[in-house]
Amino acid sequence: GHENNPMWLPEDTKQGLPLDQITLPQVLKQNGYTTGHVGKWHLGAHPHFHPLKRGFDENFTALGGGHVYFPGDKAGPEYLIPLDRNGVAEPQKSYLTDQFGDEASAFVQRHAQGQPWFLYFAFNAPHTPLQAPEKWLAKFASIQDPNRRTYAAMIASLDENVGKVLAQLDSTKQRENTLITFISDNGGPHLAVKGKGMTNFADNTPLRGAKGAVFEGGIRVPFLVSWPAKLKPGVYDQPVISLDFFAMAIAQAGGQVPADRKIDGVNLIPFLSGENKAVPHDVLFWRSQGPKGHYAARMGNWKF
Repeated sequence: GHENNPMWLPEDTKQGLPLDQITLPQVLKQNGYTTGHVGKWHLGAHPHFHPLKRGFDENFTALGGGHVYFPGDKAGPEYLIPLDRNGVAEPQKSYLTDQFGDEASAFVQRHAQGQPWFLYFAFNAPHTPLQAPEKWLAKFASIQDPNRRTYAAMIASLDENVGKVLAQLDSTKQRENTLITFISDNGGPHLAVKGKGMTNFADNTPLRGAKGAVFEGGIRVPFLVSWPAKLKPGVYDQPVISLDFFAMAIAQAGGQVPADRKIDGVNLIPFLSGENKAVPHDVLFWRSQGPKGHYAARMGNWKF
């Protein structure tokens, strides 16, 4: 029932992830995990949708759907709201991707000892506005299109900050037994839409469609899983879905998925390890923009 991006309406008690939905951090907390969130939220602006109300012990967050990357830049009200640390407003101090990377690394360092932890690290990049540090723009000076050059620079900055977190896992000797998933939320936008901030800086070739569509260009995205102690490097060919992470994480934490509702995701670890040779899903479905919106289905080698 949560298929659309909520508007930035702090007074609206309905626009957000419904309160009757059980979140992954809520389940993991029941199994002794410390839970943290760093990065974008965009799951409701009203206080009762706040990360600390949805299962997180700690948060450092841009609560809206987007944010300026450099302090002091101009943008609409939603993109200028203060960052939020555990329910308290805090000014932005540096390039946003770097600041999020520093906060995520600090969380990993802070919880290196003691009870197990879960970190939801949601980069805002490469969402608009297109803004990148000069050091990365210089690295991609050979790209002629300025939007494409900035887009590449923003991705490089994201990669650098993923590296910060991985380095922290290494230095605290947690890397070997940490389950990491990296996934994009949607395909890149590539249509020029006047007034919408979308330009042709992303390229989903050879897939049809883009962000907001249920063609493969909108829904077929990178999905990486790393767990050195359990999984060997490789490529998994069967269709999976981001919903699988819920069941996968809970299974590894020794918990139980909620029994009072149907859970669409499955634990992927036995499939990725080769222990289970079957197909994780007989059929997959997508819907966007509600019952009158767009639909897609995938069954075996057939797609609709």
